[in-house]
Amino acid sequence: MIKTLYHNLFFVLPLVFFWQTRFPLFNQYYASDYLIGFVYVRELVIAAFVITGLIAERNKIVIWVKSFRWLVILSLILIITAGTSSWFAIVPSIAVYRTVLLVLYVSFSFVFSYTVHSYHRKWENWLLWWCVPFLIIGVLAVFEFVRGYSLGIWILGNWHFSTLSLGIAKISIWGHSFLRPYATFPHPNVLGGVSAIFLFFSLYVWRHSTTRLVRRVALLCVAAQWLLILISFSRSAWLGLLFSIVLIFIARLRDKRLGEVMLFQKRWVVLAFVVCVMSAPYILKLFSLHTPSIAERIYLLRQANTLIEAVPITGIGYGNFVASLVSELEKLPPIVYQPVHNVWVLSLSEIGLVGVFAYLFIWVTMMFLIYRKRYILKEYVVLQIMLVISFIGLFDHYFWSITIGQAVWWLIIAMGMVMLQSETDEK
Repeated sequence: MIKTLYHNLFFVLPLVFFWQTRFPLFNQYYASDYLIGFVYVRELVIAAFVITGLIAERNKIVIWVKSFRWLVILSLILIITAGTSSWFAIVPSIAVYRTVLLVLYVSFSFVFSYTVHSYHRKWENWLLWWCVPFLIIGVLAVFEFVRGYSLGIWILGNWHFSTLSLGIAKISIWGHSFLRPYATFPHPNVLGGVSAIFLFFSLYVWRHSTTRLVRRVALLCVAAQWLLILISFSRSAWLGLLFSIVLIFIARLRDKRLGEVMLFQKRWVVLAFVVCVMSAPYILKLFSLHTPSIAERIYLLRQANTLIEAVPITGIGYGNFVASLVSELEKLPPIVYQPVHNVWVLSLSEIGLVGVFAYLFIWVTMMFLIYRKRYILKEYVVLQIMLVISFIGLFDHYFWSITIGQAVWWLIIAMGMVMLQSETDEK
């Protein structure tokens, strides 16, 4: 029974992974994602998946974990430094809560990677199951963008808001104000970034599957994800996607064998180039240093440097960046109280040098090991995704500060583990 539940949860995960359905902790209905905030349905399902997996396949999972000793050691260092940072935190409960979540996501990464590796169904069918939710997300996002308000479907975490809501993300196009869609995500930037990541999975299925129906569904997912990236107006997602494409093409110039595993054919590049040229004036305006959001990010970087200089070794406490800003800088506009928009600077400020070294080394080592055996299409998919995340992490914080970002980060680490254990002669 436990084993059946474990395998069923494996297929339930993609259905709830992108939902923001949540419950406030301690009856705190005024809560914040950046503080303790909420328990998400996603986390409850992940916890159930990890527990049932450890019960049903304990011995096999232990053997699997032992094959990644370097990752286990670095993950333990990361968890220990995150936990001990609570001793120096302004709000210790936040650091403790975030550490518990970190343990959950690290455990999920190992159990999930083992499950994917041991599952014998076609790879493309399983990947498509993770991309199908973006069809529903796309419908919600287009409705919000066109109509200017949300449907408020609570079960999906799509709460009520409109262009008139305080602090909501909007974009002005030709003198008209449009709502930047949230769909089932906490912010349009997260919607755009996650769509850019899973776009690579949809493209893989579309290129690789031999089943007509699967290819058609995958193509619908590709179209939905491209649209989500566009209407999210997430500059970091746009640039992250462009960054990964450019690097892959540069690599192809050095090694012609990469032509067999290119995800982006010439027509995609030509289309992207034409769109960029046509919208160049608008894009340049978005990236102007005089844009308020960019000015706020520069200001937060300066504040982060001050906090790092004060406690460089231990950090200010996991998840305590916003709390530290509130205590140090009073009577500022509420919008200022948010994490610094750089994953590595934010993690350094919160858990210190030792912790951020482990965090960074996990990511860089995984990328390097995958790059060494990159001539299989599946491995190149994961490598391109990691390039996108690496770039977005330089300009946004959600892979560290928000639970959906953490979940995606450790999911990709899990996919990296699967790639490292796959047969190198697989076609």
